[in-house]
Amino acid sequence: TKSLFVYGIPSALTSLGLTSFIAADMLLVKHFFDPVQAGLYAGLALIGRVIFYVSGPIGNVMFPVIVQKYRKNENFVNTFKLSLILVAIPSFLMTALYFLFPDQIILFFLKKEAYLVVKPLLGLFGIYICLYSFVAIIATFYLSIKKTQIYIPILTGAILQIILIFLFHQSFLQIITISL
Repeated sequence: TKSLFVYGIPSALTSLGLTSFIAADMLLVKHFFDPVQAGLYAGLALIGRVIFYVSGPIGNVMFPVIVQKYRKNENFVNTFKLSLILVAIPSFLMTALYFLFPDQIILFFLKKEAYLVVKPLLGLFGIYICLYSFVAIIATFYLSIKKTQIYIPILTGAILQIILIFLFHQSFLQIITISL
C-alpha cells in the first residue's frame, strides 16, 4: 500500500498537470470569450492537438520498455532518445505544415471557411503542442524510472498557466503565448 501511494500519488499529479496543460486553456477561453470566439479557439485547439494524438502513443510504448530495462539494470537511454526522435519527427513535420498550409489544414479538419480567421495562430499553436508532446514524453520517462518528483514542475507549470490565463486573456495570441 505504501509503495502504491509513494508512486501513485505523484504519478496521478503528473497526469493531472499534463491534462491541465491541454484542457485548462479551452475551459478558460470558454469562460472569458463569447461562444463564437470560444468555438473558433476550440477548432484551433482541435487541429493543434492532432500533433499530440499522432506522437502521444510513443510514450505509451516507451514506458513499459524503459521500466523493464530499468528493473534489469540495462541501458535505457537509447530507448529514451529513440522515443524523443519518434516524437520529434511527426511533431516538427506537422508544425511545419501548419505554418506552410494553414488554409488547407483548417479546411481539411473543420470544413468551414469561418475558421480561417484563426489561421495566423495555427503554426504557433502547433509549436505549443509540439513542446507539450516533448514535456509529456519526458514526464513519462521520469515516471518510468521512478523519478516521481517530476510532478512538481509539471503541476507548477499547469497552475501557472491557469493563473496567467486568468489574469491575461485579451486575445487568443495572449493565451497561446502563456501556454507556450
